[in-house]
Amino acid sequence: MVLICTVSFSDNLRVFDCHKGLSSMFVLSLFQDHNGYMWAGTYDGLNLLSGSYVKAFGAGHNGKNQLSGNLIEQIHEESNGLLWVHTNLGLDRFDTSNGVIEYHPEINGSYKSAVSASGEIIAFKGDNCYYYYNQQQKHFCKQQLNNIIYKEIQRVHIDDKHNIFIFAKNTTRVGRITTESDGKVKIKIYRTIKHQSPVQRTSIDGDVVFQLTENAILYQTNIKTMKTQYDL
Repeated sequence: MVLICTVSFSDNLRVFDCHKGLSSMFVLSLFQDHNGYMWAGTYDGLNLLSGSYVKAFGAGHNGKNQLSGNLIEQIHEESNGLLWVHTNLGLDRFDTSNGVIEYHPEINGSYKSAVSASGEIIAFKGDNCYYYYNQQQKHFCKQQLNNIIYKEIQRVHIDDKHNIFIFAKNTTRVGRITTESDGKVKIKIYRTIKHQSPVQRTSIDGDVVFQLTENAILYQTNIKTMKTQYDL
């Protein structure tokens, strides 16, 4: 894959590839942070695309400037500019201001995660539990959540009002996130929406969720209003 980046306020067209410093031609994820910089997650590390140059961050275990794994599957951002990087071997907290990476190998392998603007991070794993980041203890804690089947989860989203949306094959569950004084994070599901037909794929663009069913119907749902429309 060759990355082609455009800037809306100019006519500049920039092409990034391995000859320009991109760590791999195989890109798994793209993310634009609040400063407008593009980040590319590849099969061989994380890349910062800063207009005229590319800075690559690879894997290691020294606790600084190195990620837990090379495969970068997803990138999130908190409102303070901290990045959460979903790798194949962990979930890493990346402070871009000083380059320090806090990695958490306990969240590894296959998982679904979401980060809120205020720094709440939830990850679901194959044991049908959720893991939350305790801001005070600086590590992930495990918590049971009933009626959640991990293999059916497709996407997870947390809005700016501390609501969590768990989009799965047969249902969408909406819950409320609360954080206690000791840093413990609880989820209380208050709404379950059953799909008319199984959902094959889910994607999120801002406040809009797109869900494609197995019988080829595309649903669009506004997360803020939970109003749904569909296109054949």
